[in-house]
Amino acid sequence: MKSIKYLAVLVCMTFVSISLFAQEKTLQTESDGFQWYKLIQGDKKGAQSMGGVTFIPLSRGYTFICYLSGWFSVDKGDKENGVCDITGKEIIAPGRYDSAIYCNEDGFEYVTVKLNGKTGICDMNGREYIAPRYESLIFSADGVFKYEDSFGKWVSTGITPPKANGTTTVTNTVPPTPTPQPQLQPQPQPRPMQVWKPCPYCQGSGKCHVCLGDGHPLTNPTGTCIVCNGRGICSHCAGHGGQNVIEYH
Repeated sequence: MKSIKYLAVLVCMTFVSISLFAQEKTLQTESDGFQWYKLIQGDKKGAQSMGGVTFIPLSRGYTFICYLSGWFSVDKGDKENGVCDITGKEIIAPGRYDSAIYCNEDGFEYVTVKLNGKTGICDMNGREYIAPRYESLIFSADGVFKYEDSFGKWVSTGITPPKANGTTTVTNTVPPTPTPQPQLQPQPQPRPMQVWKPCPYCQGSGKCHVCLGDGHPLTNPTGTCIVCNGRGICSHCAGHGGQNVIEYH
């Protein structure tokens, strides 16, 4: 009889153990049409695609998982409000902040986080973009984050939302690289050169321009040319036909 009772207890314990370690898979169809499988094993939760790819494994130990319009809210024990993206990448680990909420403003994705009652911003790589130091933060219509001061007035931080890859949209303060200006080439300086200039009277022939080198005037073949005194050479260039002059080229 004792053996039968012992066997019954053993069967019950085995059944309970199998139930605890059995993995359940339930289809989830969201309001935006996204479909996925929620994995459940004991108190652990995970996620699997429709194609059978587990993108949030049970080994992470999440005790809660919920799809919210393009992202997943996850918990781990009493540590709440972690964030995973649609691929299962853990952006904010549960317990890092008191709460973490995914936001999408005009195409800019970021996570609003709270720690000890203060609000900050993380980018989609989990990097802290604005440390949790404000009572509250909003994304204003003019494209910047604003915080509420002690007088209830919303004051600009001058910071725009981070892009999904973690880069910022803050105006680049580095001056642009100046456009290279053409370098002026040195101009060659004029050099002195000797140039032969023909005599304007004899046109370079060296002959007297009156008697044309004959020594006698054309009108009196027996007389003497009064310009060259009968020598027949140009009196202006002394029969050289011209002279060398210095010009700069």
